[in-house]
Amino acid sequence: MDNDLDPRLTPVQRFGRELARVRRQAGLTQARLGKNLDCSASLVAHIEKGDRTPKPDFAAGCDRVLVNPSK
Repeated sequence: MDNDLDPRLTPVQRFGRELARVRRQAGLTQARLGKNLDCSASLVAHIEKGDRTPKPDFAAGCDRVLVNPSK
C-alpha cells in the first residue's frame, strides 16, 4: 500500500485509508463494520477506496465503533 501521507491523496482518500487500517486493526470485516454502522459493506468499501465521501453520521459511527467502542 502506498504511503498514507502521500500528498497526492485527497482528504477523502486519506480518510478511507485510515478507516481501512483501523478497521483491520480492530479485526472487523467490511461487512461487520457495515452491520455495526447500519449500512452496507459496499458503502464501507467505497468509502475506504475514496470513491464516496463519508457523511458526518458515518464518521461519528466509525468513532463510536472503532475508537471508543465502550461508549
